[in-house]
Amino acid sequence: MAVTANRSYPYPVAGDSPAGHTQIQALATAVDVDMANVDRWQSGYMTADISVTSSTALVDATGLSFPVAANHRYTFTANLFYQAVTASRMKIGWTGPAGAVFLHSGIGLDTGASTITGASNVLSYATSGLLVFGGTASNVMAVVTGSVTTVGNAGTFQLQFAQSISGAIATTLRMSSTIIGRRLT
Repeated sequence: MAVTANRSYPYPVAGDSPAGHTQIQALATAVDVDMANVDRWQSGYMTADISVTSSTALVDATGLSFPVAANHRYTFTANLFYQAVTASRMKIGWTGPAGAVFLHSGIGLDTGASTITGASNVLSYATSGLLVFGGTASNVMAVVTGSVTTVGNAGTFQLQFAQSISGAIATTLRMSSTIIGRRLT
């Protein structure tokens, strides 16, 4: 049995349906979806590699961000694919709206690692601390989870990265790294 979509539902004539967001609201009402929860998930991903060489200054990881509203709490998970040499490592931090409070923890290569196997570490810091992950000149992955609470200001929650120790060989955050955020309150 074939099923055909009625693209104008709940309106019998397609021309009668409202456009854009109001159309989504009308459809959500028709199928009993709670619109307050529609915008709770946010995500971002990198479409190109970004490298830092001979610098410990944090730079934005283009694509690894999501908008945050004022006076809300979010949780997030970032999957970071990167390459760094042992001497330089990789550090990450965050920017966000004024007054925001960040908490995060990470699992990744230990800073003293010399190979990519058997040398993981759990890193945990409270507000505004930086996480530092080791490098072995191989492609590796780190996972960072945490929360951000906004107080009075909306804005963008943005991951930043740099070399932990300045070095002439690039530290590269790889394309396809992702971040997923969810508004809790």
